[in-house]
This record gives sequence, structure tokens and C-alpha cells, in this order.
Amino acid sequence: LEAPDIARLLLLAPDHLGFDRAARFGHRADAPFDRQALAVLRDLIPWAGDVLAPSAGPFDRLFVRDLVLRLSIGAYRAEQDARQRVRFTVEAEVARASASPRDMRDVVSYDVIVETIRMLAGRPHVAFVEMLAEEIAATLLAQPRLHVVVVTVEKLDVVEGSVGIRIERRRG
Repeated sequence: LEAPDIARLLLLAPDHLGFDRAARFGHRADAPFDRQALAVLRDLIPWAGDVLAPSAGPFDRLFVRDLVLRLSIGAYRAEQDARQRVRFTVEAEVARASASPRDMRDVVSYDVIVETIRMLAGRPHVAFVEMLAEEIAATLLAQPRLHVVVVTVEKLDVVEGSVGIRIERRRG
């Protein structure tokens, strides 16, 4: 594992994360541990009870646009028997880092958005686009630096064009 893997793996609530080469000089298995690399890895894993104070801004916009996945979605019986294309677009207001980003501790990775979508869309069947959009928003708002999310979920195989929902949710 490497530092960029941490945010997306934490979505799965693992009991353990293992780092070896990422914590060593030159990422070599035979090298000694690098204190600076260890500090970066440690800082990316929140302690129980860590709370980020609410931010009044400024904010940046993090986005994933037009991610298309095939999944089983819909209330109709015919929709439960076939997978269809669904397009996801998510924008999130992210509390701006206090300085120019130097390493993974200073950014919110778009991987968090992509992996949240993949994880929630990966179930055997999803009944409603509305439910999926709400779950994506709630999961993302659990990230301490995200304050507003706009989630669009569109079914692409129902009509010419698309049908779906766009929601905006705010922390608190």
C-alpha cells in the first residue's frame, strides 16, 4: 500500500492496513524505515475521536464527472434482470488546505468519490437512483473536509438521453 491508497481504503472500514515499502527509504524492502514517510502515513489515518472543526471557507471544488458504470438498478422487474448504464457526476466543496499541497495530507483525493460510487453501486441490485444518490452523499459527507456534495445519478438506457436525479446535501 502507498499513501494515496489510504483514503479510498478507509471507506471499507478495515481493521488493519499494512505498509512496508511505502514506509521505507526509496520504497525498498531492504531499506530502513523513513520517519518522514511514516509520519505522512500516520497522519492520513484518523484517530478515533478526531474531529475537524467546521470551516467557514474558503472552499475548492473537487469533482468526478461522467463516470459510467453498468449496474442492476430500478424498481421494475425487467430492470432487475439486466444491467444498465448509469452515469455519475459528483461535485464536492472541500475545505481549502492552508498552504499549497505538499503531499497527500494536504488534499482530498478524487479516489474517495470514485471508490464510494463503485462500492455503493457494486451491490447485486439497487432499487432507486434516489436511494443511491442519498447514500453517496451521506458517505462522502462523512469525510471531514467535505462540506457540500452535489450528486447526479442518470440512467442512460431508459429513454433517448437520460433520466435521473441531482441532489445537493450539506454537512449539518
